[in-house]
Parts: sequence; C-alpha cells; structure tokens
Amino acid sequence: YDLLTFYPRAYEDQSRITRIMDLAAGTRATVLGVIQQVAERQTRRRGFTVLTTLVGDGTGYAQAVWFNQRFLKGKLRAGQRILLTGKVDYAYGGGGQMAFSPVTSFALLGAQEDAAAHLGILPVYAATEGLTQKQLRQMTADVLPHVGEALTETLSVQIRAEYHLIGRAEAFRQIHFPKDTEELAAARRRLAFEELYLIQCGLLALKKQTAEHEEGIAHRANGALIARVRDALPFALTEDQEKVWAEISRDMEAPMPMRRLVQGDVGSGKTAIALLALVKTVESGCQGALMAPTEILARQHYDGLRELLTPLGIRVGFLSGRLTKKEHTEVLSALAAHEIDIIIGTHALIQEGVAFDRLGLVVTDEQHRFGVAQRSALEKKSGVVPDVLVMTATPIPRTMTLTVYGDLDVSRIEHLPPG
Repeated sequence: YDLLTFYPRAYEDQSRITRIMDLAAGTRATVLGVIQQVAERQTRRRGFTVLTTLVGDGTGYAQAVWFNQRFLKGKLRAGQRILLTGKVDYAYGGGGQMAFSPVTSFALLGAQEDAAAHLGILPVYAATEGLTQKQLRQMTADVLPHVGEALTETLSVQIRAEYHLIGRAEAFRQIHFPKDTEELAAARRRLAFEELYLIQCGLLALKKQTAEHEEGIAHRANGALIARVRDALPFALTEDQEKVWAEISRDMEAPMPMRRLVQGDVGSGKTAIALLALVKTVESGCQGALMAPTEILARQHYDGLRELLTPLGIRVGFLSGRLTKKEHTEVLSALAAHEIDIIIGTHALIQEGVAFDRLGLVVTDEQHRFGVAQRSALEKKSGVVPDVLVMTATPIPRTMTLTVYGDLDVSRIEHLPPG
C-alpha cells in the first residue's frame, strides 16, 4: 500500500516519436534512431566523465549525452537501435546540431523489435535514496496486477455511477501508468473524490461521537514544559502556526472533547503543532497517541519526537506489527503502567491488548486513510474521552469547508515557513 500511494510527482510523455529534423530547443522529446558513434571524455573535474553518442534516424543527427555514467559505455555500441527521451537543446560546439542533454530515459531495441512497447506516459517519482526511477516503476508495475485482490473498494456502486468514477484498483493503475491524459485525469478525479469522501465520513462520525460523549478532559494552561519544548525547537513558529496553536490550546483547556482538523501543505509545519499538543497532554498528566497510516511515516515521527523530547524527560514509545513478541509485550506493559508518555504507532495501536492509563489526546496523520471503527477503537482505549487532532495535507477550498467538514472546527496553515 505504501508503494501504491507513493504517487508520481510528474509524468514523462513518451507516447509520440519525433523526427530528429523536427526537434526544437527547449522541449522534451522522444526519438527513435540508430547509434552512429560513441565517445567518452574526462572533464577537468576529477573522476567526472561525459558519454556522448551520435544518433541518426534518416532525417538528421542528434547527440545524446550522459553525465558520469561510465558503465553505459560497454552497453552502447554503433549500429544499435535506440529509443531516447530527454530535454532537447543545442549541442555544445555542435554547429546547430540538437542534443539530448541529459538523457532522462532510453531503451536499446533489437533489429526487429517494435518500439510501441516502450512508448506511453511514464511516471516520474520523487527522488528516493537507493532506488532509481526504473526500479520504482518496475516495483510498482509488479504490484499492480494484484491490486484488485488486495484492496477493498471504498465507494459503493451507486456513488461511482452517480459521479462517473472509475474503480479503486483501476485508479491506482492509471495514476501510475496512464495510457493517455484522459486516463490520468480519471484516476486523479477518482482518488481525489475518495480522499474527500472518506474525510467527510470520518469527521461526521467524530461529530456524532462528540455529541454522545460531552465530558472530556480539561487540560492545564500551557506551562513550563511547553515553554522548554518550544525553546528546544530549531525554529520559531510562524504567524499561522501560532494562530493554530492558540486555537488548539483553547480547545484542549475546555471540558468538551476537542475535535479539530489542521489542514496545511506538506512542509507547512503541522507536525510541530501536533508535537506541542502531545506535550500539552503530557504536562496535564495524560498520555498522547499519534497514529500514522504507514510504518514509514510512524517511524519518521517516532525518530523525530524521541530525539527532541527524551532530553526533556518525556518518554516516547513506538508500536508496530513488526516488533518482536518481547518488544511488543514490553511496550504494552509500559503503556498500561504510564511508563510511556507518548506512543507513536500504526494500526497496531488499536489492536486488542493495547491499554492506556489515561489517554488525553489522539493525533491521526492523514486520518482519512483510517476506517471510522479503527479511529473509534483508539479513542476507547482509556476510561476518559480524549481530545482528537487530525492532520491532513489535502487542500480544501474555503467554499467547500462546510460541505466537507460540516460544522467541525478546522484550522489552516496557509503559508509555508521561510526556506
């Protein structure tokens, strides 16, 4: 699921072959030709090489340039057919000749091989350490045939028919490997609708639960521990963050259970606000829980919070399905005995056997990925009704706030921090 929801950040259109004679500087293009010659040269920068091939297609010639990829020299040979994609510009010292500099993708073809199998719209993913674009594409392509069996459809037949939406499995295939722009648009529309629909369902359930449980925890006013954590942060809160933090503090200090959603782009500083809220519940003698939808996100939160809070005497724990039986037992015991102040985890937090001494705050990251029953299960892990803080990066226009969230309290971080 982590792989399927690692959506492409862009797409590379390799659906059309351009003749070399029609190439234009400053554009991206795909050409099919034959390698005429291969040359390698060292630059003044030590250990840095430039590999250049001359490619012809019968209408003209163009250079293809690779930087610091010496291993390709043995693979590229004169006479080979090659399909090239990249940004086109005038070749350095080429007298008006065009060059792919650098080449972003290529495929070597057999003498009779049809290039059509290599054409289409290819996904481009955010840089991931240790994984190339080719590897990410292949891993995703290997998973997609099994999506239909593993994924549950979240929208009814009636809703899909009414809003002309494709199926969930089909949407995942088309968001990663669309055949054309129409398929890509259909996938985006389906996934965006699902995201907003599930947010609405979850928040309406929270609203109903709030009405049923009127008595919550009145947290203390911000004290010395909050001040120490703020001093330990490597940055000052922005004006937007200060405003949102004031709203959350006010809610948490009231006797009614808080039900607040914080919306802000990735990098806007939602996690810093969630951190302060978790510390506030600890300062009031309660425990906090942060539930993330994936192991990767949960581990990132845990590493960051532990590094910052442990020196301040706040005990941070981690719970996931990948812990050993001994580790799992130790965490559950510490949690029930209030030897853990803040627990970070995945769906493992809602499993049977997980109990808190006094749960004061539940934070969910990208809450719409959880089922309503799952979120309710976490909130019922203690004898009191905890406050709930939801973080989402889904951008919702102000005019749609009532439609999506009803009358729930919504906070927005409008601007990214400087830098």
